[in-house]
Formats: sequence, structure tokens, C-alpha cells
Amino acid sequence: MELLIQRAKSFGGSVVLPEGQDPRVMKAAAEISRRGFARVVVLASPEEAQKSCAAAGVSPTGFEVVDPANAPFLEELIAAYLQKRAARAQGGDRRQANTSVQQDRPAGSSDAEAREALKKRLYVGAMMVETGRVSGMV
Repeated sequence: MELLIQRAKSFGGSVVLPEGQDPRVMKAAAEISRRGFARVVVLASPEEAQKSCAAAGVSPTGFEVVDPANAPFLEELIAAYLQKRAARAQGGDRRQANTSVQQDRPAGSSDAEAREALKKRLYVGAMMVETGRVSGMV
């Protein structure tokens, strides 16, 4: 077990925990941060973070809390979502997608659709992984 812990620490990765409204997630975030396994980002509104940290008996220090509805990088996630959808519609890989997504956007993958999808914190977390903001999602 100690070997796995050391390998996790040496990896230097980052993880997003999308369900920050759950006190168990805040407790896990605090523990991961305390042990230095990874840089932790928790998705929660300020109110959710305060409530779930209080319920878990932890302080929101040592890890980052991002409000998924107001993330400063939300526009980047929307663009990545649209690019991924365009690539899928073209039957190709996202790296092969035309960067001019506006021109090649298939029906149904509008900016409004992307914004609606990214209201779901699991989509926000997945797109954070997709864009390289974090290494993984739990």
C-alpha cells in the first residue's frame, strides 16, 4: 500500500471531484490534499461548499473549490464541448475537427446546448479533464 501512495504522490496529477455538495466528497478532498496525493478541485457553489464542509467537519483549505455555474474558464469548456461534438458528428477524432466550429457545427450542437449540458457538474468535470485542466475525475 505504501508503494501505491508514493507512486500517487510522485505522479503529481490533479483530480476534479464534481459532487462537492456531498460532505463525503469534501472529507475526501481534505484527506487527498493533506496526504499530498494530488491537486484537488471540488465543484460546488459557495453555499454548497460551506454546508458540506461544515457537515464533514473540514475546512476548505488545501484544495480548490470552483463554482461550476460561474467557473472563470467556462467559455473554454463550452468551446471544447462544441469542438468535441463537431468532431463526433464528422465521424472523426476531436484533434481532426475543424477549429472553426461555428461553420461545421452539426444541427443540435449549438452554444445554447453546450451551456445547458455544462449546467451539469459531471459535464464540467469531464470537460476539465478533456481540456487538460485536471488529470482525472472521480
